[in-house]
Amino acid sequence: AEAGTNPDDGSDNNAGDTKNQKNKRPRREIITTKTRDISKIANSIPPPPLTAIARERRLREITLLSTLTESDDAVNELWALWISERGPTAATLLLRAEQLMSVESYDEAESLLWSLIHQYGVHWAEPVNRLATLKYMQGRLDESKALCEVVLQVKPWHFGALSGIVLVCTALNDATGARLWAERRLPPLIPEHTSGDRRVKWITRALNDAAGNLDKASKVGRGKEIGKEETEFRTFRAKMQKMAVEEENRRSKSNDGGEKNQKDDTDLDAWQ
Repeated sequence: AEAGTNPDDGSDNNAGDTKNQKNKRPRREIITTKTRDISKIANSIPPPPLTAIARERRLREITLLSTLTESDDAVNELWALWISERGPTAATLLLRAEQLMSVESYDEAESLLWSLIHQYGVHWAEPVNRLATLKYMQGRLDESKALCEVVLQVKPWHFGALSGIVLVCTALNDATGARLWAERRLPPLIPEHTSGDRRVKWITRALNDAAGNLDKASKVGRGKEIGKEETEFRTFRAKMQKMAVEEENRRSKSNDGGEKNQKDDTDLDAWQ
């Protein structure tokens, strides 16, 4: 062998390889850690209690989904609804992450998306969906697929994630997976089709899933924070109603059977 190229030595090459491995190792560890994080977050952060505003958003989402039988006009509004699910401040941060992705500031975008996921959990699906898109753009396909699956557990009707996971499976040469998920995508609108077409069936299934999710969400927190507050309020209200009745009876007796105060029902209604 030539000088400096002793195959038994290989010190220069090995040193270079070792240096490269050291440079790459932290990145692999970060990826592994973050992949585990999504499972931990999904299991450890429960869905938030359903507020009145959140209920209105979900009902609006169901209404928009129902209009997809006739047109695609609601698609953009659904995207806007998904982005703003946690309010304007969170939506601004999510859009900032998307802007960073568009200029290939991937590390900064990823950090921002993870911060949103850690704060809100996976039950706000859109940051997870954008992170899945980012991983696909970086060629980190296994991670992208796992994130798409998380989105679709939260929103089985998320047509963006459904399209995305087909792209990921195709890139992974997973023909079976690509075919399976392609069958679940939102079919294109074909106006001349009858009510039995694939799109109407897809929307019917989406509406059933969304209504089921709303029913589950309405039960979150019962017997805990919100449930406890509601129970305490009802108990307090019942006591006040009882006191009002007792006071009215006392007044009636003191008036020797005089005319009953007609304001009682009105006051109780106002209290409720």
